[in-house]
Amino acid sequence: MAELLQLADRYYRSGDRGIHQLPWRAALAVSSARRVYAAIGGRIERTGHDVTAGRAIVPTRTKLAHVAWSVVRLVVTSPRRLVSPRAKVPTRVLERADVARL
Repeated sequence: MAELLQLADRYYRSGDRGIHQLPWRAALAVSSARRVYAAIGGRIERTGHDVTAGRAIVPTRTKLAHVAWSVVRLVVTSPRRLVSPRAKVPTRVLERADVARL
């Protein structure tokens, strides 16, 4: 489980670098989901990676805080969004094997 969460963190950081290439609404959804899922991973880490200890729940107020933080980040980076060219949509699907191991 620890290795899986480390890999997820790597994917989160990778996504953070490219999120400004997404349309605003999509970027908000992806950023919010990324933060909520990372918080769930944090809960699992705090239980010593014991997935049998019960569900890793993130309270609604915490989820809303993550969404609010995503909105703030997107507003702050809006100038960057306006001047950076849009990335081209990939023509092939990336697989896990395409990403180097930790």
